[in-house]
Amino acid sequence: MIATCFCMMPLLCYALDEEEDRFSDRPRVDGKAVETTSDPLEVAEHIDEHWEEGTYREGGSDYQLERIIVRTEGDIADSCGAEDAIHNNRTDEYILEYDSIRDTKDAYAALTEEYGEENVMLDTLISIQNAAVLGSSHKNICVDWGTHLMGLDSLKEESMVDHKVVAPKHETVAILDTGINAKHVMFRDRVILPSSKSFIPSESALKDDHGHGTSVAGIIADATCRHVDFLVLKVMDKNGQGGMYNVIRGIDYAAEHGAGVINLSIGVDGIKPDSVAYNLMEASLEKARAKGAVIVTAAGNGDGAPGKDLDKVYSYPAYSPNTIAVGAIDRNLKRASFSYYGKSLDFVAPGKSVRSAWKGNASSYRKVSGTSMAAPEISAAAIMVKVEHSSYDSDEILEVLLEDSVDIGPKGRDRYYGNGYVKMKSTSYTAVHQTLLGGAVIDAEAHRSAVDPVKLKRLSGSKGVVRVVWSKGRNINGYQVRFSKKKSMVNPKIKTVTNPSKTRLAVKGLRGSRTWYVQVRCYKKVDGEVYCSKWSGKKKVRIY
Repeated sequence: MIATCFCMMPLLCYALDEEEDRFSDRPRVDGKAVETTSDPLEVAEHIDEHWEEGTYREGGSDYQLERIIVRTEGDIADSCGAEDAIHNNRTDEYILEYDSIRDTKDAYAALTEEYGEENVMLDTLISIQNAAVLGSSHKNICVDWGTHLMGLDSLKEESMVDHKVVAPKHETVAILDTGINAKHVMFRDRVILPSSKSFIPSESALKDDHGHGTSVAGIIADATCRHVDFLVLKVMDKNGQGGMYNVIRGIDYAAEHGAGVINLSIGVDGIKPDSVAYNLMEASLEKARAKGAVIVTAAGNGDGAPGKDLDKVYSYPAYSPNTIAVGAIDRNLKRASFSYYGKSLDFVAPGKSVRSAWKGNASSYRKVSGTSMAAPEISAAAIMVKVEHSSYDSDEILEVLLEDSVDIGPKGRDRYYGNGYVKMKSTSYTAVHQTLLGGAVIDAEAHRSAVDPVKLKRLSGSKGVVRVVWSKGRNINGYQVRFSKKKSMVNPKIKTVTNPSKTRLAVKGLRGSRTWYVQVRCYKKVDGEVYCSKWSGKKKVRIY
């Protein structure tokens, strides 16, 4: 029996419909509707269209990028001559493009007068040696738009701070696929276990001649912290094909080696219940689940045709009661046309135009579409829960995913979107001590680990220094203070205070903005785990 990879290529790109009457609810610039998005990659793609490589220089004109960002909740009635624009609805920002340095300079002066200098920004040239894209900061870059949609970028960043206080136990995700391009920069800080194995004769698990496995692994790496180890099991060849028996062996091997999550972005139609193939694999799936593994699988693709009912075509192992079946959605939170659906569908996740690592050299990337790309997003969410709570079994992890799911499509669980997509909460909330079921806390540990929030009392800023004062917490081990240039608190700088008696902090070196938003929370340690309160209300401070 042959299992094929659930991905779709070539990539189907998103295109705008230009019919103006369809965009009456969109933001407007100079009276015309403009594209609006919450995805940073779409914004980056828009900017890239206007980038003229090699025409800029360090120390050149402040206006040389010919781009202005304006933050406002309303429309922009007069852009002062912008030739193109896009709206970031996540931050209420317009990105305006101009034809010349002179036009940009004139527009900047007028827009600053209209909206205030704190709401108008010139895009600034950053050189690669300063950005260190492939250096230590690379692991913090969100490559995949799905990572952002599901809140996994924020969870990853926050966990990295928390893990400096108490390092968690490493957890293992098993990736049964076409292998991995182990030299890729996305895996530079990742432990690829020496127990990784190839089930394809005369081939190495640490080499990928297809690309699919590297893409899947890259999505998981992008969305998880460095305490997630990879068990790479090569069960597919360079054509994306392999024997089902080898897949079954791979599942057994993963369970025996302690995998907390097993990702199966593979499958085949026509495996009916009680067939030999079904019974063999089902026995392995049951054993793996009994050992605590969460098994995530792609729902299936229509291979260029509309998606099908996975239960009716017997897409396997997607319809197995022992797996979590994942369908694909696009950036508009709509089901991808190729994605299988049905009563056995558990979740949907980003699966269209997903950018990740690829075969080849250390910096090869590719955008791919398919439910194969959606499954590892859920695998990443599941293993991050496991990192925070190593004692959880597969059912408890599923409960957390259900608690954090966002219902889309028809109300409640439905055959096209399952339980919706997962939007992970911060490390303060992913814990079982914050998870409710039927109005009751499902772990008694909640009562001894609850942390009362503190209040942000005063903020002041002068001569490049921000001074923060907060109320004192009770029965805690310390505090965290975070600073962001944006009201949405994206990409914050976080300072940890390990003295529970200290209730003030002076912070220097906040650059890039005169306006900063600040929040504070407290934390305590219980049996090797860190529990955090909710963040306080945010306050704004200006640095003079």
